[in-house]
Amino acid sequence: MTKACSNAIILCPCNEDLVMPRVSKHWGVLLLMLAGVALLAGCLIVPTNYYESNSRHNLNLLTQTNLVIGVTTREDVLLLLGEPDCGIDMDQSYGYKWSKVKAIWFIAAGSGGGGGVAGGGIQHDYMLWVSFDESNRVSQTQLVKHWR
Repeated sequence: MTKACSNAIILCPCNEDLVMPRVSKHWGVLLLMLAGVALLAGCLIVPTNYYESNSRHNLNLLTQTNLVIGVTTREDVLLLLGEPDCGIDMDQSYGYKWSKVKAIWFIAAGSGGGGGVAGGGIQHDYMLWVSFDESNRVSQTQLVKHWR
């Protein structure tokens, strides 16, 4: 015959001195499993700083400083940066975009029967917007950054 023990989660025999709660019985197994996962899984992040293969290579964070508001002309911008990636407002603003890989990550996991590896890049996308006034001179520049 069984009865509920005051210090146990499950129904147990009447001798309350011999009873351990179910959580305590499995605590060692849980710790052993966590240690195994920690030993068999790994994460590696490698810092880098290079242009993505399909990105422009003639732009960087300092490009904007070469464009002087009221002085630099549309022709100067085209000669310096090339054809824009996009234009808005009847080409009153040009957009130039580029991407850089800032880090590469790898995750490895294994178990008794096998394992696997995953990885990818942490990229930073940039867009330089250049706006022109009625006299075709630079009126505004804006640099937009985005992580992906």
